[in-house]
Amino acid sequence: MPFVYPCRLRFADTDASGRIHNAAIFRYFEAAESEFLRDAQIPYSYLDTLGVKYPRVRVEADFTGALVDDDPMNIAVRVEHLGRRAFTLGFEVEVDGTLRARGKIVICCMDPLTERSCAIPAELAKVLEQHV
Repeated sequence: MPFVYPCRLRFADTDASGRIHNAAIFRYFEAAESEFLRDAQIPYSYLDTLGVKYPRVRVEADFTGALVDDDPMNIAVRVEHLGRRAFTLGFEVEVDGTLRARGKIVICCMDPLTERSCAIPAELAKVLEQHV
């Protein structure tokens, strides 16, 4: 069962057409990601103490319907792929039970000293495994 993050689309994230600005969806995906990890008892405030950074190496989004100001969004978060050095989170945005957007974020683990990829910290991998 996926984690679901409820929120509302803010007016500031809409464009002249009255719909969500295309890049704004990634802020909502990252907010859902943060809440997913907080709910799993391993928030980024803790993960940042493990000596690893978490750059995004790929982001994508598809819109299947309109998202407009004040829409009550439910953003489902799933672990779609878990590798040794990176993982993929998938997102589905529903409004009133109708899919309006979906996307993915690929997150790589990086050693901040070498700026090269490194293994996913064991504590994070354990949590992610439970949600694959």
